[in-house]
Amino acid sequence: MDEANWTSISEFVFSGVSDRQELQPLIFAGLLATYLVNVIGNSMLLGLMWANPLLRTPMYFLLSQLAIADMCMVSVIVPQALVHILTQHGAISFTGCMVQLFICVAMGNMGGYLLALCLKMVAASWAVVIPHALLHTIMIAELHYCGNCLRHFFCDLPP
Repeated sequence: MDEANWTSISEFVFSGVSDRQELQPLIFAGLLATYLVNVIGNSMLLGLMWANPLLRTPMYFLLSQLAIADMCMVSVIVPQALVHILTQHGAISFTGCMVQLFICVAMGNMGGYLLALCLKMVAASWAVVIPHALLHTIMIAELHYCGNCLRHFFCDLPP
């Protein structure tokens, strides 16, 4: 392609969700309500986890990271969309668009990787505990026993 035909882009213009003006207040209200539910809900989750020391466990740490990623994702997209709906001017600077793109990709990947790692941790845990338990069970099954009375209330390693 001939470089002389390239145009330097300084801003992008969004076409919006709908061209119908009568739908703009409904779209605005729906986006605002969804945004507020997301931010308030995730903030309450983070506040509860910060306030209660019993909730400072690895599971809640993972949930807090998911909540932060979720809030960052919607906070970089929805306020800009709300402004565009209100002002009827759907332009964003090139730099602003690149920052928005970076944060969206980063936070989207963060949520995906946290969930994928969670699944991998669970799968790895099962892969480790099943052979470990099977090894103990097989070794104990091969022992010679003096009698059939266990002084315990369930089958465990020590008794």
